[in-house]
Amino acid sequence: MSVDDYIRREFPDMFKKHKCFIIILSLIISSTLIIGCGNTDAKSNAAETYDHTDDQNIEVIPLPDDLASPSEDSLPITLTFANLCGTDIGMFSMIDPNTEEQINLMPLADQETVSIEANWPKDNMNFQWALYNAQGELCIEATSDLTGITSSALIVVTGDGDVESVDVTIE
Repeated sequence: MSVDDYIRREFPDMFKKHKCFIIILSLIISSTLIIGCGNTDAKSNAAETYDHTDDQNIEVIPLPDDLASPSEDSLPITLTFANLCGTDIGMFSMIDPNTEEQINLMPLADQETVSIEANWPKDNMNFQWALYNAQGELCIEATSDLTGITSSALIVVTGDGDVESVDVTIE
């Protein structure tokens, strides 16, 4: 005789209660998963739905003279960076493509956007940038390819309290 048979024979009410408990628990868990999977976070589609032309409060950051001054070897572009990652960024910085020095631009609050107008050197289509937390620790360092840019690039970081996705759109 197995243990299951013994429990069924000696304690029939307990077996029925145990079986009912398992069925009810399974139904609750299943319904929770079904309902939870139907919900979508608005930030998951933020990169696709973000329209920087509607933003009236985009702050334009002044850059060093080598990026601010036009030349025949440069291309006037606007780089727009949008923070949709659910947390404030302590510092947004970039590497000057001419001098290769780091330029600390500004802190960036959640849901905030910053624009950089620059005369980008045509021979360097890499935009190197980094994000730091409020304590000054490096959180993410990235290089965005600007090949094919004619006027602007939009970089959108999304996530839920952390950077989970980086989307780059070039115009």
